[in-house]
Amino acid sequence: MSITSAMFTGISGLSANGEAISVLGNNISNVNTTGFKSGRMLFSDVLSASVGNNSQVGRGVQIQAVQNNFGQGSFETTENVTDLAIQGDAFFVVQSPGEAMRYTRAGAFSFDENQILVNPDGLQVMGYGINQTTGTSNGVLGAIDKTNFATLAPKMTTTLETVMNLDSTQTIPGGVSSALTLTGNLDSATAVGGTVGPLATTITDSSGVTRDVNITFTKTAADSWSWSADVTGATPATASASGSITFPAPTDATTSITIDGTAQQVVFGLSGVTQNAAASTAAVSATTTTPATAFSTTDPVGTSNFSNSMTIYDSQGNPHTTTTYFRKTGVNAWEWHSNIAGGTPSWVDGTLTYSTGGILTSSDVTSPTAGPSATTAQNISFPGVTTPQPLLFDFGVNTSTQYSSSSVVNSKNQDGYYQGSLSSVAVDEKGYVVGVYTNGQSQKFAQVALARFASTDGLSKVGGTLYEETLASGQAQLTDASTPGVGKVLSNSLEQSNVDLAAQFVKLIQAQRAFSANSKTITTADEMTQEVLTLKR
Repeated sequence: MSITSAMFTGISGLSANGEAISVLGNNISNVNTTGFKSGRMLFSDVLSASVGNNSQVGRGVQIQAVQNNFGQGSFETTENVTDLAIQGDAFFVVQSPGEAMRYTRAGAFSFDENQILVNPDGLQVMGYGINQTTGTSNGVLGAIDKTNFATLAPKMTTTLETVMNLDSTQTIPGGVSSALTLTGNLDSATAVGGTVGPLATTITDSSGVTRDVNITFTKTAADSWSWSADVTGATPATASASGSITFPAPTDATTSITIDGTAQQVVFGLSGVTQNAAASTAAVSATTTTPATAFSTTDPVGTSNFSNSMTIYDSQGNPHTTTTYFRKTGVNAWEWHSNIAGGTPSWVDGTLTYSTGGILTSSDVTSPTAGPSATTAQNISFPGVTTPQPLLFDFGVNTSTQYSSSSVVNSKNQDGYYQGSLSSVAVDEKGYVVGVYTNGQSQKFAQVALARFASTDGLSKVGGTLYEETLASGQAQLTDASTPGVGKVLSNSLEQSNVDLAAQFVKLIQAQRAFSANSKTITTADEMTQEVLTLKR
């Protein structure tokens, strides 16, 4: 080992630390570069020389490697939905047509004039097509192109879903009392002015409300009686209806009772009442006739309790209003009748059955095709479009209720829609590129492809914040964010540079000091050489 060798040792230090400063400078210059991964200089000593006595002297330093730091950078929120970032260790895949694939973490993408998703340098972002039946990736890799997704064709409705509550306190429509029949005996020995009653019964008014009726007979002559009925809520409440009967042949009386301003005709059946020399019947019976009115397609509102409308669509996207009328038919039993505007047949009818707990236990169709409503399709035809159009009516078995509260639709849905135009694009966490249309629908048309490597340290930088695979990195393993462990794709986000400025400045100081120290090695060796030269004068 000579003094000259010491000078070359110092030079190796100058050279290595000079390169280190270059690496640090590159890191600092890219502190605002999207997706940039910082580098670090790794040093190693140079092969040592043997100086005897089993001792070695080092010959300086050398650059062992410039290693990239692929640690996760922080995220910046942006206004552009096609600004993408990856949470994980994968890379976006970009490519110029006909060239090799490149890989990047910089996700500042946008659609170009050809409707293809590209990076700022025009490289196409690669993705997978979508199987529109399953809504998942079809595994075919290509550019993400929205050209064929500018419009969304109409879809005809096949299912109508309704979840609701029907008011359990509702009465059967049309169930208004129309007759009140009395039987029994009035004692002929009753003195004139004597009375029998009041005899209690009820009638149902036109609003479905039960009213108390109290009837009193008053003897007015040997064979004549007057009668008077007091009806609660009627006007007047006393002697709301009255008349007289004459024996031996009493006749029925038709009278009008005014309740809540509505006149209600009631036939008082008196022909069955007798007058004999026997005690008056303690309870002259009164039978109320309350006829139910069947559902009428010409008066659906007047013959039902509740209705709900929904718009359905045919194969060309034409809307058709479907109004369903619900009619109580008995305890825990209802009918439903759906009117399909413009359809043939125009009516679909069925029944609903509720449990004693108020839960809908079955929903059936009675016409035109009988069967469970949610599984028996009804073929409806509309003029000029694809026919027949199968429709399922699902009223929420085990979900819909019949409780004592106002009838209300909790939710309703149908699976058809009219034609829509692409209005915007969104990207979800699994990298699905989703088109949002003017008809409120959405459709996936691609999934962003991602790449992983056996060794990211083996990737080679090619500029433009791009990497290429090498033998050291291994081949790219193409995947997507649906695969467990790959990570998430974040929209409206960009991954910032992972350069830590404070750490870089500290390392810069260290490199500068090391550089200066190595220069001292050279100057010291030079001074020692001068001393040697002065030994001979």
